[in-house]
Amino acid sequence: MAKKSLIVLVLAVVIAGGAFAQKEHKHESLDVLMGINYGMGVTPNIGRLFSGDIPSGNYALTFDFGLTTNFYALKYLSFSTGLSLHPDIYVTLDRDKEVENFTDVAAVPLCLTIPFSVHVNIPYVEWLYMGIGVNLNYPIFSILDSVVNEDTRGPFFIGLPMDLGFDFCKPGGGGMRFFFRITPEFHEKGTAVPIGFVWQAWNWKLFGKKGRRSEAENRHETVNASDERAETSARQPEAKQPEARQPARQVEAEKKPADTKTASVPAEDSAQRRAAVNAVNAAKSKLEKAEANKAEAEARLASAKEAVALAEAELAKATAALSALDGR
Repeated sequence: MAKKSLIVLVLAVVIAGGAFAQKEHKHESLDVLMGINYGMGVTPNIGRLFSGDIPSGNYALTFDFGLTTNFYALKYLSFSTGLSLHPDIYVTLDRDKEVENFTDVAAVPLCLTIPFSVHVNIPYVEWLYMGIGVNLNYPIFSILDSVVNEDTRGPFFIGLPMDLGFDFCKPGGGGMRFFFRITPEFHEKGTAVPIGFVWQAWNWKLFGKKGRRSEAENRHETVNASDERAETSARQPEAKQPEARQPARQVEAEKKPADTKTASVPAEDSAQRRAAVNAVNAAKSKLEKAEANKAEAEARLASAKEAVALAEAELAKATAALSALDGR
């Protein structure tokens, strides 16, 4: 029954992923986060210990309190370690063996646990969080020594936690995580498999840029900025052209009164003509520069359009990938 429930849970989480697909990355390479952990686990058969006829089997009840540090080697891949206190109660029963002492079948240690694990934020549904690791459990204290008058710590043992859950961290910042955990624990007398959850009440970002946006957004802003610059450059020559033609109109206006003057003032007419010719040449020079600016602006506009087309192609590709995921 427990296996069927777990399979249903996994399928529900994966199917729901398509409905919450995202484009913004929660984490970036070289990000480092530290979180506070609370957790517990229990074997599904624990209720049999309270029945009249206790069957053979492995039983366990566990808790976890501690700190975890996550290092993101990639946007989706992280490695973690930490330190936690791990109270653990485990019992191994075998009807064919006689039990003389409590420690023959059970131990109740308070362990100092050092975890090592690797986790993945699923691409396009980065809030979906899953991973696997190994726990090194060192018993440091016996919880029931005063009750049974024996050392109930038990020996060192290893656990293999497997996680599946949700990452609620904000893109570029910290946040909460909650995931379900199955942890086979390998004890001397048998292997118990408690199933439970881990709640990372909060994760603080120790290193890494905050408020970082997705590459798609950055490319979109770059394209928009290129379009604005191209449009501004294209408008500038149009604004300059009337100014460039204005001296020519002034020359024409000045030439009209000059034609009405008598031949008695040839020196003055010659000076005005030279000034008019210089003004015409200056206007031509400005006009040529304006046309050159216009050509450059048109080239930039063409480049911006190519960038827009490339961005649209990438968007279409990402949309197709998302549709493929939704169709699964």
